[in-house]
Amino acid sequence: MSVLVMLDAYVAVTPPGGILTDLSDHVKQVRLTYNAAMLDSTAMGGVGTRTRLTGLKEWQVDVQLQADEAVGSINETLFGLIGATPFPIEVRPVKTGGRSPSNPGYTGMAVMSTSQPINGNVGEISMTQATFLSSGVLTRATS
Repeated sequence: MSVLVMLDAYVAVTPPGGILTDLSDHVKQVRLTYNAAMLDSTAMGGVGTRTRLTGLKEWQVDVQLQADEAVGSINETLFGLIGATPFPIEVRPVKTGGRSPSNPGYTGMAVMSTSQPINGNVGEISMTQATFLSSGVLTRATS
């Protein structure tokens, strides 16, 4: 069994009409959630246990980043993604070394639903939060 200590995650987006933007060097935390709706298919005459069918799948990427107001950096990139058409996003456990069976790349088309461009406490590093929602199939690539 291989256990991973998160030290160098990869998070990148390609804004509509833009170029690939690697956000990794500002990432504090990243979480990819993938799930399917569970539809209750229980009917009369069953065996006394609920039955379920899977419905639509969805995924979400939540990222906490160190805020950066420099031209072309985090806050400018994220601000332009709210309300934008769907765009590609990729998340990997490790940035270096590329995709592999032990470092799969999760990619898909997303829309950005939430951004917190100003978020911080006195004396602490200013952070920004972003939530990306599925707007297409999530793929898992190992090469």
